[in-house]
Amino acid sequence: MTPTSPSRGWPRPHDVRVLEPRRLDPLAGRLRAALAARPGGTAGAAAVPALALCRVFRPGHDLFVEDGGELSAAWELLAGDRDPAGAARRPHALLGVRALSYAAGLARACHLAGDTDRRVVAVVRAGVLRSDAGRAALAELEHAPGPGVVVLALSPGPVAPGGLFDLGHDGAGRTGSGGFGSALFGMVREARGLLGFAGEPTAVPGVVVDGRRVREVEAALRRARDAGRTVVVRCPVEAGGRGVPGALALPVPSPAPSTAGASWAAVFDAELAAVGAERPELIAVCSGDERAPGIGLFSRTFPERTVTLSGSESHVAGCAAGLAGGQLHPVVPVGDGFVDRVAAPPGVTFVVGGDAEVVPGVRWAEPRDAARLRELLGEAAGVGDAVTVVRVPDGGVPDEVAAVAREGGVDVLCAGTGRDVLIVAVGAGAGWGLGVAAAGRELGLSVTVVDPRWVSPVPESLVGLAGRHGVVVVVGGGDALRAALAGGGLGGGPVPAVSEGDVAGGARAFALRLAGRVASLSGGLRA
Repeated sequence: MTPTSPSRGWPRPHDVRVLEPRRLDPLAGRLRAALAARPGGTAGAAAVPALALCRVFRPGHDLFVEDGGELSAAWELLAGDRDPAGAARRPHALLGVRALSYAAGLARACHLAGDTDRRVVAVVRAGVLRSDAGRAALAELEHAPGPGVVVLALSPGPVAPGGLFDLGHDGAGRTGSGGFGSALFGMVREARGLLGFAGEPTAVPGVVVDGRRVREVEAALRRARDAGRTVVVRCPVEAGGRGVPGALALPVPSPAPSTAGASWAAVFDAELAAVGAERPELIAVCSGDERAPGIGLFSRTFPERTVTLSGSESHVAGCAAGLAGGQLHPVVPVGDGFVDRVAAPPGVTFVVGGDAEVVPGVRWAEPRDAARLRELLGEAAGVGDAVTVVRVPDGGVPDEVAAVAREGGVDVLCAGTGRDVLIVAVGAGAGWGLGVAAAGRELGLSVTVVDPRWVSPVPESLVGLAGRHGVVVVVGGGDALRAALAGGGLGGGPVPAVSEGDVAGGARAFALRLAGRVASLSGGLRA
């Protein structure tokens, strides 16, 4: 007797692999009806693909990505409520072409880890492959290292198999005299007619299979799995479940030189290579954005850990997410505004150049010198549960500024003897802040200068420091940082931004203004 899920009467996913072939189609009918009866009724068409995938691949071991959620609903029904791995089968919210991008990243992660026993399967709606972004992602999959990715493209009926080969009812894969192999690799791959592309054809081979019968879908998937390259299996499905399956995503199981006179971009290139030498899980991703900091030294030092992508920003973000899902940590240099425009995935570090503004909701670091750049890159590479961003400014790198202490992750660059003024100097503003502190001392002011290093989220220790000083000044860091420190000190109210004019006017002139502000406070300074 075939084992079944507790109190459900369903064979478990791993038991479907050994189920007698004659029982497959009746089981698919039962599963389709049960899924169609669920709220929304859109998962019924997932029954046949779900069973075929269970028979060819290994849920919980092989890696699955999809662009919705109905297919995973079928697997969860088979698994039953007591299956300890059931939670691992719940889908991530990957939509459309991002599922393909994520799969490309997973494939590269498996290849870099030397994991040749695990396959990557992307389950998408066939319409995804017709878009420009879908074709670009498919081209990326074609060049993915290792055995390639199996793409199962589901489309609504009518069921009309045909294309590179046509599976007969016995699942033999008849293609004339040459069989599947010769049909797949011995002819021109014109996928426009096969997959319904409106644009240029793709070099990725494909097959159309009758999506009503588990054995035929199984046979096509098995041949695609063994093809040794990326293959698309288009599977028209009947709309008996009032919808086409969406997507399934299973998480991956756990598998510096002198900077004198150097530009920030050159120092970043060198420091990234240095951090990469210490962290073998670090992967550099070239997004093709000409405005992004370069990774030339890293790519020459670690060519096998360098990924060059083309295509849309969403494709780059999706592929990076797949690499992160494979227990790697991608570092992606991008241009200004990239992080604001895409759904940035956790476990990825973006390096932004120029005058990029702090994006709320991500962990944002601002290095003040070359040593801090390496330090912050290393810290960012250790964050797996959030998006991290390290900003690399334009221009030259200032001299190193050492901290005299660290309080709650905040570097204290200059500790005043009292609590007159706190200068929060973000990034390269540290040198100017120290100049103001020196001028303030000549005027009898006690000035403390700190560098938060991570400006988002705002460190709690920094908020506490602001509350213990009479006047708070913020150099850089964006509106969110100033808002978080508003009301700190006797001055109260919003914290004004230090303008370019203030910096150009010199440290002493600004210190004089601070002295006037401190003197005007009523009630004296806080004890």
